[in-house]
Amino acid sequence: MAKKDITTDKQIKRAIKEVMQTGKAEIYGIAGYQGLEIRIRPHKAGADASADFRHRYTHPITAKRPYMTLGQYPALSLADARQCHNDNMQLLAKSIDPIEHRESEKQKQLADRQNTLHYFINEWRSVQASKNLNPNTYKKNETFLQLIDTHLGQMKVTDITPSVVIKFVTKIQKTHVAQGLKARTILKSILKIAKATMIIEYKPASDLQ
Repeated sequence: MAKKDITTDKQIKRAIKEVMQTGKAEIYGIAGYQGLEIRIRPHKAGADASADFRHRYTHPITAKRPYMTLGQYPALSLADARQCHNDNMQLLAKSIDPIEHRESEKQKQLADRQNTLHYFINEWRSVQASKNLNPNTYKKNETFLQLIDTHLGQMKVTDITPSVVIKFVTKIQKTHVAQGLKARTILKSILKIAKATMIIEYKPASDLQ
């Protein structure tokens, strides 16, 4: 007898139990969503079966039929899987491959994270850790790093302008001039790494007096 397409969460849970009992992997289609299916596989040693949603579609250019894994059930719900299918179909209608689009978005998000000052603060930490510095120096530096990270860490280094640096340093100098100068010096050193990787073309903390 042919398996019926899935329409409810209850059916998915029942199918998972059946796979656990039989020990045989099964694939069920999702009713009303062409190419969307859930693959259920048993695990050994009495562990629960795993179930993951995937979408098989026609590539808009090559006409190949790749599988795109959407996520594991129940972390990805049936409703979410249907929405992912709809999103993919909208991309395909524009001749955009969903797998390539997802990878492109991941790379963009990675690039955005690596463009934040927080990323370069950690890079600077790594450089300092490779040096044979006095433990007290590490401790003092960390105090300023945390201060810089708290106020500017989530900013993109491309958005850190001289006026942003002035405002930050001035705020510190209202209570302690020397600390403001030290924070500026460390910030300058951090931005030097960003400049070396060609994320920015100049260091906005360099020429400030």
